[in-house]
Amino acid sequence: MMETHVAHTFLDTDLRAAPWFEWLDYANGLVAPSFLFIAGFTQGGRWQGGQGKPLSLEGRARRLAGIALLGYGLHFPFSQLWNAEWSEALRLGTQIDVLQCLAVSLFVLLLVTLGAQRLAPPWRGEVWWRVLGALALAVILAAPSVAEWEGGSLPVRALINHSTGSLFPLFSWSAFVFCGALCGEMASRPILVRIGATAAVMALGQILPSLTFSAVSPQFFLERLGWVMMLALFCEWLVPDQASSWVSFAGRESLIMYVGHLTLIFLLATIGLPERELSWPATLGWMGVVMAVTFGLAFAKSRWGAWAEGLVSA
Repeated sequence: MMETHVAHTFLDTDLRAAPWFEWLDYANGLVAPSFLFIAGFTQGGRWQGGQGKPLSLEGRARRLAGIALLGYGLHFPFSQLWNAEWSEALRLGTQIDVLQCLAVSLFVLLLVTLGAQRLAPPWRGEVWWRVLGALALAVILAAPSVAEWEGGSLPVRALINHSTGSLFPLFSWSAFVFCGALCGEMASRPILVRIGATAAVMALGQILPSLTFSAVSPQFFLERLGWVMMLALFCEWLVPDQASSWVSFAGRESLIMYVGHLTLIFLLATIGLPERELSWPATLGWMGVVMAVTFGLAFAKSRWGAWAEGLVSA
């Protein structure tokens, strides 16, 4: 994610015409699907066929609301409000980025899980699977039609399609969260079952007819979902037991790392680091700086949290 944002901001425009950049751009396009998929995957892993611990709606909803508000805060239209450009401020201020999409999608997943937990044990897993699978399928298949819808209020359109400039509207990006949850629940199943499911998704992504290959086409979605599922299997093979400490740390502090690296990139551009003008060695160098500083911020935050927790318990 850090590489994607640094390269997008600072890499020289002329270098983007090189053949290798097309491959890099395609790989970078898997970052957001992976980010959403992983969030769903962790929740599905905790569910484990209905045997997960009971969830707290209030606590989870409060945290998800905070994530959504943080996403809106990162794109708050200060300039437009200052210049009294009210309609443009509303358009920009209600656009959906990955954090808002993540928060809303996880809230829907939370509601499905809470509903399933109220059922008798024999029915929990089956109902959870069917409802979540139906949601994912509906979002994927409806995305092309929803993308053309221009009715309703501007905030509603910002939430569900790209018409107002939203980068990650719910259709079809939320389906990565739902599919991630289903894959997370499958994590305890035989590896051949999961390989077969991954192969089926990848095959569908290649053979499914699509008149327009766009960000909302089912073909586009399934192709990327297949790659993400394959990457998940590869990571499982690469780290069969427990992830290294720095990977686990990055997972625990993913929110502060996300916000921190974006803020740092913005500050670098603000103080004069030339945008879209750097050579690839310079871009790699600044990517290292962004990663080091971001990890440093996350480490400081974690140590502060541990100190504050110890102080309260004492």
